[in-house]
Amino acid sequence: MLDTVEDAQKEACAVLVMKTMLVDLSERTGEKFDVLLLKFSKSRTYKNLFDYDTKYWCEGPDYLYATYKLAN
Repeated sequence: MLDTVEDAQKEACAVLVMKTMLVDLSERTGEKFDVLLLKFSKSRTYKNLFDYDTKYWCEGPDYLYATYKLAN
């Protein structure tokens, strides 16, 4: 079933899960969203999120956050 999802749809899901994770993190830590986005965009987790073969794009924000924290 995931094989029928187009790259544009995968990208939309990846952006949504990333935004949700960063908004949640910003609210928890008080750190600005823009600062968190810059930090996250330099991470291996960010790279994996947009490597659609990893399927990070179809996971939730909690999974993304846990993966990000483990890698950093």
